[in-house]
Amino acid sequence: MKKARLDTRYARALRFALLAGLAVTPGAFADWGGWIELEGRWFPDTPLYPPQSDGDASVALRPEYRTQAGDLSFALLPFLRVDSEDRERTHADLREANVKFDAWGLSWLVGIGQESWGVAESYHPVDIVNQTDFVEDIATDEKLGQPMIQAKRLTDWGTVQLLVLPGFRERTFPGEHGRLYLPIDFEHPIYQSPQRERHVDWALRWAKTFGTWDLGLSYFWGTRRDPRLEPDPAKGLASVYYDLIHQVGLDLQGAVGNWTFKLEYIYRDTPVQRYSAAVAGAEYTLYGMADTAADLSLYAEYTYNGTDNTLATLYQNDLFTGARFAFNDLQSTEVQLGVLSDLEQDSLLWRLEGSRRLGENWKLRLTLQGFPRTAPGEPAYYWRKDGYARLELLRYF
Repeated sequence: MKKARLDTRYARALRFALLAGLAVTPGAFADWGGWIELEGRWFPDTPLYPPQSDGDASVALRPEYRTQAGDLSFALLPFLRVDSEDRERTHADLREANVKFDAWGLSWLVGIGQESWGVAESYHPVDIVNQTDFVEDIATDEKLGQPMIQAKRLTDWGTVQLLVLPGFRERTFPGEHGRLYLPIDFEHPIYQSPQRERHVDWALRWAKTFGTWDLGLSYFWGTRRDPRLEPDPAKGLASVYYDLIHQVGLDLQGAVGNWTFKLEYIYRDTPVQRYSAAVAGAEYTLYGMADTAADLSLYAEYTYNGTDNTLATLYQNDLFTGARFAFNDLQSTEVQLGVLSDLEQDSLLWRLEGSRRLGENWKLRLTLQGFPRTAPGEPAYYWRKDGYARLELLRYF
């Protein structure tokens, strides 16, 4: 029944988006694009859970349509993935379906949109508007579309942004047939709000640039995007709680020569705990390595999260180090390595990513993810047999 209500809401949003797009299209500039992806993953270790296999294959499609007439623009970006093993990873979403316009001295966005906050490399505690599409990637960079009404105003004393978020999106999780599974009861979430996913959330952000430094201050009140996970021995699974929270955030980034310094900090008030979370670090870039066009960026960040709910986060007290090598060639070849080391427990995670364009319209991406050491009580402990290699071939159109 819950899925039926969700489908109805998104059907209405899609009808609104299409009608708005038709209203903008006459006499307007229109642009079609997007990509289709073939993906294969291989897991060399025997799975922890019997229903799982040692690999999967999937196809993903994300077309894109944009049109603009004057200061009125429309965007439609649906997304679909079909997976061979995990029915939870087979899913569709509207990443964007919105209209942008100017009125009453404000810039508006109405519909389903994407809003990303944060400056760090490893962890974004301030990024709270859009829900994570966790079946896509545990790196939490992929986001579900969020229904929103956004008003923004640019002034001499900074940019002010107000968001009304009328509709909550539950986090996606792999099913028991999929690798990177967590033993949680995500099909029966527990909400603090009696309105459940219909609760209206609010967010406010102010941002300003001071020379080479960018500062942002934010406030959020509503349903938390990262659910609280509490073990339930009766079910043998952890229960999923979506609490109402207040969150104050700060993000700061500044460039000094070849250095870039980054900071994110939040203070969060929840029904069960008040705590802080932060990530702070620096990035140093060597431009034109060995008299070539290639650049090498080295970065280090300290991550902290004061929550008692350690099952819900990887970043309690950790050091993140990494490097990015950009060849800056015609094929846009890049290689990136990141290592997350727990400073309290014997836990270590690493990730290696590489990408390269093939001709005009093709791109190849390779990801290697390892969990060589994990500690009980953390999410990575349930992935200790789920190190994988992922190969993606994308065709842009």
